Amino acid sequence: MRITGGTSRRLRIFAITQIAASFILLAGASMLIKTLLTLQATQTGFDMHRVLAINMPVMSYGKSADQIINFHRDALRRIAELPGVDGVAAGTTVPWRDAGGFGPGFQFTGEGHVKGSHDEDPLARFRAVSPGFFAALGVPIVEGRDFNDDDRRGGEPVVIISQSAAQRMFPGQDPLNRHIMWTDPVMDFISMSKGPRRIVGIAADVDD
Repeated sequence: MRITGGTSRRLRIFAITQIAASFILLAGASMLIKTLLTLQATQTGFDMHRVLAINMPVMSYGKSADQIINFHRDALRRIAELPGVDGVAAGTTVPWRDAGGFGPGFQFTGEGHVKGSHDEDPLARFRAVSPGFFAALGVPIVEGRDFNDDDRRGGEPVVIISQSAAQRMFPGQDPLNRHIMWTDPVMDFISMSKGPRRIVGIAADVDD
């Protein structure tokens, strides 16, 4: 066939477009590989290897609080007895997978903390976790202790906070046995007590 000048020009434009698109794809692939390598090397603060997260079934309808607690305790006990299981714990959220599930967090304050006249209370996320939660994820308790079986419903409200929260609320002080309180008005609508909670432990920060 005969190629006219116009056809040749269109072929050149098509070739240039293809080459440009190839460079864009190569650049995008390079950025994706860099991102994956960066994520793989990121120090998250918890051990992502050999950890399996599973969803517990919702069985709260028509059940008392004690029945729900006993169900979860029995499930944890039976899972811990499986061959190859080093540790098992329960929590309301899984780091990374469920990050931001409660939004940006809820306002709170610390015992004796003084804020500026135009400052708002800082935000923090909360999780309800069982004893052994931090150990199961490889998160060290840097001060104080982990939760134990004495920390139960009806007992003294206790919390474990992150290093960042401890440094912000109690700079230059020992945060252990101090108290924090939720101040967010949302707590009134979700039946969460705004009463003081004693700090029993400080957990290392995690990237969530």
